[in-house]
Amino acid sequence: MLVAAIATTLWLWRGNSDDVRPQSSPQAAAFSNAPARPSPVPSPATTQHLQAARFPAYDPSMRMAVGLKAYSIQRETAWRAPGDARQQVLALKRQSDAGEGLASYEIELIVRDCRNLINGNPEEAWQALQRAGMRPDPNHLSRLEIGLGECSALSQDPTLYDAPWLARAAEQGSVEAQLLYSIDIEAVIGPASTLTGRDDELQAWRETSLRYLHSLADGGNVDALSALASVYDNGFNVARDPVAVHAYRQVLSRLDPRYIDETTLARERRALAPEQQRKAADQADAIYKRCCSL
Repeated sequence: MLVAAIATTLWLWRGNSDDVRPQSSPQAAAFSNAPARPSPVPSPATTQHLQAARFPAYDPSMRMAVGLKAYSIQRETAWRAPGDARQQVLALKRQSDAGEGLASYEIELIVRDCRNLINGNPEEAWQALQRAGMRPDPNHLSRLEIGLGECSALSQDPTLYDAPWLARAAEQGSVEAQLLYSIDIEAVIGPASTLTGRDDELQAWRETSLRYLHSLADGGNVDALSALASVYDNGFNVARDPVAVHAYRQVLSRLDPRYIDETTLARERRALAPEQQRKAADQADAIYKRCCSL
């Protein structure tokens, strides 16, 4: 699913960087009415800062340190534990309503897991495997039936199933939610087939995503640093900027050469004029000071 989301996102990121529209205000009724798709625009930054001061931005046990300050989040557990999915959401909802982004993101994962299961047409997938001559796990279908049963009550409660949990979690400061927000537009404002004529919403999503990525990168998140290198490399709603690309990749290589190998850096460096090389080095130093040094 994430591969499809990223492919769609790369197309939707493309836009005229000079076409900047003001963001609309958030809809306060998003969770009371539970619309099918949320507004992509979060509340003012001051709200997020107050919430972030009260609650952790991620589960500290999932943090993997990269150098002195930089880090990545490694979520190795399954999205949803066995049990009634609606009750799992309700158990987290009070924390979410209080402003805890981590709880809101956990709810997003529960709902996403159920939605993937329900929309995946598991019986048809099983039959396709058999037609292809494969021998699927004989217990697989029974496990799917159990999962569908566990998701049934949640899927029939639109106030929970259709609520904009990802946008809420990102607004509340969840690191994982902000990263996912920036690549999964379908979870934010809907599939690509429904976006014709919704340029203001697309532009707001792009601007919000960039703001999240820059904020996370400045805080040392390695995935955000890598994402920004891709943004400036491909010109997603910004002018292509090989200097910025090389700067971000120098930072990644400095954190761990396994992120970006020296062969890639050397090839990029040769493509830049001497003045651009110096500018990239200066930018890399500035980025590193913000993101990765104490």
